[in-house]
Amino acid sequence: MHIDDMFENEYIWFSLHKTFRPPTNNLTTQQRREIQQILNSSLDKNQKDAQLIAFLMKKSQEEEQKDDGIMDRLEMNVTHLQGDRIEFSFGGKKNRFSIVNNTLKSAILNEHYPDDSYTLISCFYFLQDSTSEPTDRYKDEFYLHGKKMIVITEIEEFFKRINESITKLGFDPEMEPVKYYDPKTYNGPRDSLTPFDKSIDFAHQNEFRIGMRPKYFGDTNLPPSEPMRVYVPGLRQLSYVKEI
Repeated sequence: MHIDDMFENEYIWFSLHKTFRPPTNNLTTQQRREIQQILNSSLDKNQKDAQLIAFLMKKSQEEEQKDDGIMDRLEMNVTHLQGDRIEFSFGGKKNRFSIVNNTLKSAILNEHYPDDSYTLISCFYFLQDSTSEPTDRYKDEFYLHGKKMIVITEIEEFFKRINESITKLGFDPEMEPVKYYDPKTYNGPRDSLTPFDKSIDFAHQNEFRIGMRPKYFGDTNLPPSEPMRVYVPGLRQLSYVKEI
């Protein structure tokens, strides 16, 4: 969306939350074969452990190298558990394989809802006061994607008006700063994480989010949400456009 268009026409853009998470690369057929070959080999358990750990670490490192510093691979997580073992199952109980945590750096279970087609989010960088600036890292990663930003000066009035606009559209609004957690130490059951939680690796974004869901969220007959403009009457009096 063009900043000038948003400013002149007084709206804020909302995107589907699920588009914030980079695509998950599942195991390829070849990778599944490699794991099966390890499991079926004549190696002893310790040797199999070592080969499987090496395989999984390599895949994890390849995924991390694809990160662009903006999209969070843990986005949309609702569960983040520190486990004491990892168990794999290929083709039933016969090929079940376990690794206890004392042979690993960590055994972490992540769970997210990939089918959430209803939650819409708009993201903001939160400045502590009118004279502060975003961090250098934020500028390095985000300023490459645009030349301008909208700076909201009348925050309370802005919140009031966008809350009214979202409600009129038949959605329930939710507004709060993002809370950052350390994936290496955080341990939380299902639904302990929300769209307002992110990995501490992204704390430099100092993010504030406005979220919205249909009032009848959870109704199986509810049509999926679409990315949309939410108009904020008087936005031009509550903000200004800044060159970056």
